[in-house]
Amino acid sequence: EEKQRLIQELGIAGSSGIFLAGSTHKGEEEYVLQAFEAAREEFPDVKLVIAPRETLRTEEVLSICRQHGFAAKTRTQLQKDPGTDHDVVIINTIGELGKIYSVGDVVYVGGSLIPHGGHNILEPAAHGKAIIVGYNMFNFKDTHVLFTKRNACITVNNAEELTRETLRLFHDTDTRHRMDQETL
Repeated sequence: EEKQRLIQELGIAGSSGIFLAGSTHKGEEEYVLQAFEAAREEFPDVKLVIAPRETLRTEEVLSICRQHGFAAKTRTQLQKDPGTDHDVVIINTIGELGKIYSVGDVVYVGGSLIPHGGHNILEPAAHGKAIIVGYNMFNFKDTHVLFTKRNACITVNNAEELTRETLRLFHDTDTRHRMDQETL
């Protein structure tokens, strides 16, 4: 199955959960890493996958991960030299995020905790994922309203709420699976 192949390729097999942050913008990785740090305290084997909206930001995102004390590898590094000795995978390829959403247990869709307007939540929804977004979803207002009404996505206002909801979803598999079902 493609999902299992991706999990192997990204070196995240055997993790107790995968937090995936898709289409992140400058400033959002700090929030994601705060949530990841909290998740790691309670679930030491959780891995993080970050897909920055702009692949040109790969080095910057790697540096932010290192500043937080995490070992990070890029998708292209792992393609050349597979391994599992990392905490974070940075997706630095184009056109793969739609597929890569399939590996996440908890998914944050970026562009939404900054005044950008969010990104499309239909891609992770197509894989039946528990989705967290920030409050700036004006680019996808109708989809966001529909998903919110169906309790298929959670909207947060800041880093603290992102951390709280990420932890809640990792702890509460029933809610996660119910959300997964609502998105399908």
